[in-house]
Amino acid sequence: MGVRRFEEIQAYTGMSSHLLAKRLKRMEEEGLLERKLYSTGPPRYEYLPTRKGKELDAVSLTLRAWMLRWGVYELGADPAFLIVDKKGKPVDGTWQIPQGRTPFTFNDVKTTISPAFAAEREARRTAYFESKRRAKAARTEH
Repeated sequence: MGVRRFEEIQAYTGMSSHLLAKRLKRMEEEGLLERKLYSTGPPRYEYLPTRKGKELDAVSLTLRAWMLRWGVYELGADPAFLIVDKKGKPVDGTWQIPQGRTPFTFNDVKTTISPAFAAEREARRTAYFESKRRAKAARTEH
C-alpha cells in the first residue's frame, strides 16, 4: 500500500508506538522487513519487505479471497482493494495464483484502493496527525 514510515503505519493502524515498534522489530529480526535510513536529523527509517517478506503476499491474497467469499459486505459494496492480474482479469474470491517458477508477490498484480477505503484511510490519518498536533500544543502550553 506504499506505507513504509513508522508514523504513517501508526496512523493507519491506530497501534500504540510501543506495540508497533515491538512488532516491526520482530518482523525485522525474522527477516521479513529491513529498515532503511531516510533522514539523519533525527534518524528516521522506513520499513521495506525483504524477499522473504514478499513471499507472504500469497498468504495475504489467500486470506483476501477467503474474505471475499465468506465475509459480510453491504450489498453492492466494493472490497477495500481492487486487484487485477497481468492479463486484466479481476482478482476475486475465485481467482487462483498462477503456477510459475517464482513465488507470487503483489508485484504480479495491479492494486488500487477503493474510493470508500481511501476516504476511511485518509480520515484515520488526519485524525491521528491532528491528535499528535493537539498533544504537542498542550505540552508547549504548560
